[in-house]
This record gives sequence, C-alpha cells and structure tokens, in this order.
Amino acid sequence: MTVKNAKMFGNGLEVICRFKAVGSFHRRYGAYCDEGKSLDAFTEVTLKDDERNDPPISEDALVQLGILTKVEYDTLIKWTKEVSTFVKTELEKKSLELYDIKLEFGYDKESKQMMLIDEISGGNMRVYQNGSYVEPLKLEQLFLNE
Repeated sequence: MTVKNAKMFGNGLEVICRFKAVGSFHRRYGAYCDEGKSLDAFTEVTLKDDERNDPPISEDALVQLGILTKVEYDTLIKWTKEVSTFVKTELEKKSLELYDIKLEFGYDKESKQMMLIDEISGGNMRVYQNGSYVEPLKLEQLFLNE
C-alpha cells in the first residue's frame, strides 16, 4: 500500500454501497421495502456534514455545486461498486454477508488523480453471519483466521 497526501471533494463525501435495505436507507424508504431487502449494489453519496446529519446529495447537485464533475461522479460510482463487490465476494468466502460499506474518495494532492482516501475497515461496513451482526473487531478475527 502506498500512502499519499489527499484532498477531499468539497468538505468530504461519503459513498455508501448497499446490498441490503438497513440503517438510514430503511429509515428513509421503509414504506417501500422491508428491512433486509436485497439491493443491487445501490450506491448513494452523502455530504460529510455532522451539523446537517450527513445529507444525501444527488449527482446534479454535486455537479452544479462544483463538488464533482460528471466524469468524476461516474468514476466514483463505478469504483465504489467495483471495490464493494470485491469486498463482498471476499467476505462470502468466509461465510460472511456484507450489507453495506462506506468509502471515501478524493484527489492525490500531487497528481490530482482521483483515489480512495479512507481505509476499508470493519468500522466502515455492516457485516452479518447467519443473520447476526458481526462487530468490527470480531469481523477481523473471523476474516483473518483460516
């Protein structure tokens, strides 16, 4: 792994990829789905803004506010689905089920290239085993032990 200096998009964006309707997704859309409904790598972007409860933001708003370009948005969604599906597949090999994962992207300060800027960790994902939530530290043990 190479660590580089990064610059966030705007004041920071979180990109959540959801494979199950849980958490804030279910709170918002529960009138239309049961908790735990399977989702097809549903991806949403939220602003990192504690004061405003990390509001979801649309592609149009991101572009019109100058936070991302259309190309950057498309790349962000594509990479999120690729990384999330990879993590989901690796967890499945250990009989673990990924419900959702949060990623953060930004720019490499030197090259100005877009990149993943936050670690992929148990604290940034919701994982279940046999229908029970797996705590982040337990996830590490289950995943790394053969």
